[in-house]
Amino acid sequence: GDRKLVGVFDICSTSYCSDHTNIWEHTNFQLKINFDTTSYGTAYEIEYDITNENGEIQTVTVNGRHNVVTNVTINNYGNYNLRLYVPENVTIVAYDFNKSRTLEAVRYLDLTGVKDLTKLFYECIELKYVDNLIFNPENKIINAVSMFNTCTNLRYIDRLILPYIENANHMFEKCYSLNSIEYLGLS
Repeated sequence: GDRKLVGVFDICSTSYCSDHTNIWEHTNFQLKINFDTTSYGTAYEIEYDITNENGEIQTVTVNGRHNVVTNVTINNYGNYNLRLYVPENVTIVAYDFNKSRTLEAVRYLDLTGVKDLTKLFYECIELKYVDNLIFNPENKIINAVSMFNTCTNLRYIDRLILPYIENANHMFEKCYSLNSIEYLGLS
């Protein structure tokens, strides 16, 4: 069926663990996605297109229902571009990249159906760059608590324009490398 692009990410699979965690965490891209509960019971197909440094594309398909945890294993060390697709008729209400050790950059992320950003990128210690987080201005964001907390290598956020937020406590706590936020709009 028809699919829509909801995320573009740079990931890096490495044998070097700066934080002395399990090597598995540095060779797997893990993401949890929650769909709109009105679609509960229906199975959906989520696709990842993974492009390696040579431009070769591998497609990984994951089937899921209301909430899906995906693990994409990167067998060869190196840098990859990952594009996430979901069916056209699906609304994603939550993402969780919590503690993803392979996530280096977010190039695009569709957050138009999301109301809670709590710990969205919590402890994504290799995350360096965030761009094009797309929000629905009509959506009232309830929480952005610890959204980037402990993203110790995060250097730059481009075009962060957030709709009204009730609670943004600890949003940038322990973001020691953060140099610049462009267009920070907290309306």
